[in-house]
Amino acid sequence: MEAWGRFLCFHYNENYPKIMGIPFSISSLRNNYKEFFYLIISLTFSDIFTDS
Repeated sequence: MEAWGRFLCFHYNENYPKIMGIPFSISSLRNNYKEFFYLIISLTFSDIFTDS
């Protein structure tokens, strides 16, 4: 989750409104589907590396 947190801070610090570092503007995420895709990939890989 550490890498996930850094990813969120880096990409969404000024671009999205956020609560506890997590963007909650669903319409913005839907409009930026590439960013959303990378968020999912980042979360998935951070979970894999944490479990191993």
